[in-house]
Amino acid sequence: MNQDNFLWGLQITDGLTMELVSQMTVIAFGVGVICFICNLAYNYLYHGASQLLSPNEDKFPDMMEIARCLVLFFCLSIYTPIAQTIVGTMEVINEATSLTSERAQEFAQFMAQSAIEQGEMIAEYDKHSLQSEVAAGEDSTGAMQHELDKKMEEDEMTGVRSSVEKIVQLLNPANLATLVLHGISALLVGIIQVVILGIGVVIVKLLVILGPFVFAVSMLPVFQKQLSIWFGTLCSACMVFTVINILNQIIWQTFKAIYTESADMVDAATQQIQYLGMDLALIGAYCSCFWLSSKIVGHSDAGKIISKTVSIVTTAATIALMGGAAAG
Repeated sequence: MNQDNFLWGLQITDGLTMELVSQMTVIAFGVGVICFICNLAYNYLYHGASQLLSPNEDKFPDMMEIARCLVLFFCLSIYTPIAQTIVGTMEVINEATSLTSERAQEFAQFMAQSAIEQGEMIAEYDKHSLQSEVAAGEDSTGAMQHELDKKMEEDEMTGVRSSVEKIVQLLNPANLATLVLHGISALLVGIIQVVILGIGVVIVKLLVILGPFVFAVSMLPVFQKQLSIWFGTLCSACMVFTVINILNQIIWQTFKAIYTESADMVDAATQQIQYLGMDLALIGAYCSCFWLSSKIVGHSDAGKIISKTVSIVTTAATIALMGGAAAG
């Protein structure tokens, strides 16, 4: 199997996962037998005592409880197909919502164009700042003028010219700060996505590998609800990949709107500020991927815990980026 699919793909058919599932299934059968015996003992003791105290109690023993345990044994015997069906269904949904090859290529082009334009805008700010200082007579040594001449020569060599739109953007000083924040936000989105995908893959594999024990311990009356919790958490973890795909589609559409040519100069002047809000909204949505997926299918408890973990990682990444920018 391709290494990328093993590390990042929503697949459980790799050799290691299947080997561990087989081993856990065999062990879970032994655990299931012990749990079934405990269930029978509890069944007879509880209902026997109830019959002595009140003859009108339920039938003795509880045949439905015994039938439930037998069904769990049957499901445990076909656990591998059950797990593959659950994850395979989610994988089909994930593939249906992922970016097409054409859109993925456009997305990469938009990201490259974004980096180029941000670099050009920062260079323009630097050049205009030097021009202002030289015009104000603050260049006593001539170093600023020399640096400015050097930048102008580089522009001549690369063919870079200040377009009307760029000049309009430069007239708004707030664009410089938002430009930097926009770049940091784009980087954070990539970091968050990788972290979420990594956590999601690990969680799915762990839940699938340890799933046989869930079927075994669910035979105990005290753990009857454990199977539904496991199933909901597995579906929620798998649905995270679909949520990320939809967010990627939204980002693709946002970039497409940003880089569509427009003659609205007023809109261009505040373009960076306009999309800063979208950046922050997308970061919040990515951090809430597990919580959002739990609202579609699964349980919210695990989603809340994992979302907090992702938020902590994101905060740490933000601090590191800010520290690196300050050091630079």
